[in-house]
Amino acid sequence: MSTPNPQRTLDWRGVIIANPTSFEAPYGGTELGLFSLIKWELIPRRAILRAEEFSGVGYQVLENGEDAVVAAFLREYDADAFDTLFPESSSGDLTYTATDERHRGGLGGDRAVSLLLAPDATEVHPALFLDCAIGWIDETTSISHDLSEEWGIPVAFWGMPQALGRVYQYMLLERMTLTP
Repeated sequence: MSTPNPQRTLDWRGVIIANPTSFEAPYGGTELGLFSLIKWELIPRRAILRAEEFSGVGYQVLENGEDAVVAAFLREYDADAFDTLFPESSSGDLTYTATDERHRGGLGGDRAVSLLLAPDATEVHPALFLDCAIGWIDETTSISHDLSEEWGIPVAFWGMPQALGRVYQYMLLERMTLTP
């Protein structure tokens, strides 16, 4: 029997909530849509330290934590919620148009939300909560091409550490806390 690993695909049904106010249904906040499959990756951040005196040869690797990326397909989505996910889109429009607004030095954290991926069977499946998450266009584009058999809107979020450093919680809802 394998050990549970949060870096694998989570295959359960549930709801995605932005800015939840409670971990008890209906959770408060804004319901973004339903999902039936989540891909969650913890991507290690590493930097190679190089010695200039030896023509830039790498001599050490600096471990610098992990980035959390969550991808899913929204079903029965809320068109207004789509604007929350990706402010560059038109309200209710399923096309994405790149604008200069997101390339002018703006901070992605300014549009961050707390994000809850709550399963339908809360007593059986763990939930995933990102304290601070922003919509991640690059990941969204790649999953829309990789999983073409799924119907829905592909969305992806990048988890950022909140003020005290916590990025995510992955456990049963009854054990989660909104504040670190």
